[in-house]
Amino acid sequence: MKKNNLTNEWSKFKAKNLQTVKDQMQFDYGEDEATKDAMAEALTFWLFSRGIADNEERRNLIKDLFITDNKSLKLVFMIESLPDKVWRKLLWKQNMDFMSFESFLRRIDKAQCGAIEKSYAQLFFHEQVPEVMKRTVWNKVKNFFKRISSDSLLKEDYVLENRNQSKPAWAFNLLGLDFGFSLYYLGDNDDTKITNKSWTRFLSIKNHINDFVVDQEQGKYWWLYRTARSNYVINSKKNVSLKSHICPGFWATFLLHLIFWIGSPVLLVSTLIWLGIDGPHWYLWIPAIPGLITPLWLFAATIKLLDILLNKITKNIKFSKPVKWVLKTIGIMILVALALAITGVITFVIGYMIAKTTLFFGNFLSVLFVASVWFYLINGIIAFVRMIREDYDCWKIYKKIPTWIRRLASVSIIASAICIIDKISPAVIKLVVSMALSVWSFIKDYPYLCIWFIICAGFVWIVIWLENHNICCCWIYSIYLSISWNSNHQRL
Repeated sequence: MKKNNLTNEWSKFKAKNLQTVKDQMQFDYGEDEATKDAMAEALTFWLFSRGIADNEERRNLIKDLFITDNKSLKLVFMIESLPDKVWRKLLWKQNMDFMSFESFLRRIDKAQCGAIEKSYAQLFFHEQVPEVMKRTVWNKVKNFFKRISSDSLLKEDYVLENRNQSKPAWAFNLLGLDFGFSLYYLGDNDDTKITNKSWTRFLSIKNHINDFVVDQEQGKYWWLYRTARSNYVINSKKNVSLKSHICPGFWATFLLHLIFWIGSPVLLVSTLIWLGIDGPHWYLWIPAIPGLITPLWLFAATIKLLDILLNKITKNIKFSKPVKWVLKTIGIMILVALALAITGVITFVIGYMIAKTTLFFGNFLSVLFVASVWFYLINGIIAFVRMIREDYDCWKIYKKIPTWIRRLASVSIIASAICIIDKISPAVIKLVVSMALSVWSFIKDYPYLCIWFIICAGFVWIVIWLENHNICCCWIYSIYLSISWNSNHQRL
């Protein structure tokens, strides 16, 4: 479809459907007919745009129509120009209500409009990856290796079902996990917002599908919920869906991840420390068994990954099935041995550091100290590499790391420093006292020389302030004469 034909098609479509779209708007705008007319025009174009499958044709049409006084229409122009991924990211990150096209235009605020305009400008005017696409860890990794760019985003397909999937806004982001209570709990045609933020809502059953909002596209809680029930090793093909009750599923999810990410590693490290200090005892099996949960999962994931890779490698090799199976088994054993050796070296280094620092800090603080050291070391290496490759604001990226992680690392380092000071403070105090006594003894033995040095120090400050090099030379010569005189006086 050519550009002129598409413009004509839009004009005909608008003349035919504008009044119909306006009649279908159910919200009561009162006497504000101008707002209703502006929204009706924007909704009509949105309806027309959804019928254009080619991204380039749609964006060319929008360029021709972009100059308009209708703010709602201009907002729709920018939205329909954005790629699907950018648009869906904006919807969730800016907490926009998108239960219907009309409710979206009615409920959007200035900050959310600004975010859309900013992403549009970054992508089309500055040819940059919009900032909203750099917020998740995975997108940061892809951006680091240049796997995501403005060109790759603009070449994405326009998938109507995913792009315009409805989503509510939440009243507040509960625990920062990308889920919470629906902000507009009375439906699409009532803009009354939730006022009761009591914790009892957390225990309630959904009245309808949007009573409780969970970001099931990039949300943290959805990732935690889904991976606790289906992951790379356990139930990998299971189709996970949310239940009507938020509890007890929330607590089950929380406890499973707490055990996997914190409980199991801490118990394993503590067991190794106790084993190194006191030797083997039967009761060490009590913390060791739950401590093996995370290592066993990692081992199983490694085996599965190696099996998939070797299947791809040996796919075109013409051997009988038994021979293939033997070769694959041998390959997996070799690669697992290599992985275990590397893991063993890393574990030994970390364990050695913890064992050595335990004498100063104790078991728990030594683990936090070593983890903090590795945290700052890895961040420093990444920042150094990025600084070499391109202009890179290290502090800006560091601030994007979750606050609790940064605070835990800082507190660990500070607490470790306090422990070190506490350990060495007697020796340091003794050294300071000894130095002070030596200085006092020197002052008593050479009082005139000390007074002369004090006068000269003030003179040096004046010389530096005046930047007079001739005076500085005279002062150095006077120091020489004073030392010579003091030496002769002592001999006499």
